[in-house]
Parts: sequence; C-alpha cells; structure tokens
Amino acid sequence: MLEYDVEALSALGLTPALAGLVAVLPATTDTTLHLMRVTEVHRESVTVHDGHSERAARALPRVTRALAEAGTAMAVGDWVLVSRDAHAQQWVEQHLPPLSHIVRRDGYGRRHPVVSNVDTALLVMGLDDDFNPRRLERYLALVHGDAITPVVVLTKRDVAATTPDALDARLDQLRGRIPSAIDVLRDCRHAEEPGCAVREGVDADRLRNYHKLLREARRDTMSALDRQKQLAEWKIRGKAAKARKALKRGA
Repeated sequence: MLEYDVEALSALGLTPALAGLVAVLPATTDTTLHLMRVTEVHRESVTVHDGHSERAARALPRVTRALAEAGTAMAVGDWVLVSRDAHAQQWVEQHLPPLSHIVRRDGYGRRHPVVSNVDTALLVMGLDDDFNPRRLERYLALVHGDAITPVVVLTKRDVAATTPDALDARLDQLRGRIPSAIDVLRDCRHAEEPGCAVREGVDADRLRNYHKLLREARRDTMSALDRQKQLAEWKIRGKAAKARKALKRGA
C-alpha cells in the first residue's frame, strides 16, 4: 500500500503529473510505502522528507545495486518510496527515475550525481576576481537539457563597481559569450544547420569548445544502457571504416 500527502509534498515539488505516475506504480512489497523526497545524501544513508518532517533512511542493497549498475547513485531531489521496519528504521524500497538529472565528472572521470528533478538551475558567479566566463559556459553545458532552465546570477557587483571600466568590460564579455552558450531552444545546434547566425558570428575556437562541453554533458547523463549502445555503434563504424580502407587498397 502506498501513502502520501499530496498537499504537503506539493511544497517540496510534487507535481500532478508525478503524483499520477506514482499512483499507478506496481506494488513491489506488502509493506506500507511512503512517498518522500531526498534532501541529503550521505555515505551510508540519506535524509528524506514526507512534507511534514525529515528522517534518516538507508537504501536496500538491491536499490543501491540497481543504481550502480545503471552508472548512477542517489541524489538530492530524488523521489523514493520508503518503508519502516519493526525497529522504526526507514528503508528506501524503490527509486523513481528522475525527470531531470545533473551529473558532474571528477578529475578521474568518475560520474557524481549532483541533483535530480529540478526545473531551474541558478548559476552563481562573482564579478570580482572570481570572474571566469569559461567556467560559466561549462556550468551552462552541464545543465543543458529541455527539462532544466539555467539562470545566471551575477554577484559582487558592488565590489567590481569600484573599478567601473573593469565592470563594464566583464559585462560586455558575458553579453558576447553567454548567448551562444544558452541558445539551445538549447532548433539549431550551431553545427551544420543553414543560416546559423551564431556560427557565423562566434569565434570558431569558442564554438568548438561549446560543442565539446555539450558532448561531455550528454555523456555524463547517459544511462549504462545508453553508453553500451553508443559503444556498439562506434565499433560498427570502426569496422565499416576499416572495410572501406581495405577495398580502396584492393582497388
């Protein structure tokens, strides 16, 4: 049996569409399950919220294993179904696939989930000495997707305003760079489409970097099955290229 307070969870982001999806989920246990949202992720546990209060919970081994096999893990913002045992311990019985998902890659190439099920990402950058347009472009590529709207928030204007020339230069720099990074509505990919004003007006090196960032972001958000399919496609293309070279040598 599934129990949840729609009104209370709406304050945490539960939408009618998601509530409808939850209502038709197949039962995986005879235990009463509660719909909750993950608010913190720790090494061995998570903190979940039912709209009224927070509590600690642990994921069942099969849930953790399934996520690992899919190349991901629990993230803040996930929706989960939680049970309570006879000792009042909370257990994550089921993880609902996120509608949106942000993942970062560390220096060793490992993928780390950042947050799930968000509509808007606030990208904060100071206009002081922390100003870095290329890093902002990377963050914009990181949240690239139809389900998430990036919003750039510029801070420390009062500090940078002590040198007006530097402030104006930085703002002009952003006006020149950001439109090409966030213009993705992320019908033109600024690649081979005819009449692309961005491709004609943006430096080729910046555009190559933009495409590289998008490829990395797409790869980081792929499921394990998607990556297997991509690898299989690469192998097929590689074999086809070798076959064409062999035919040319034979000719």
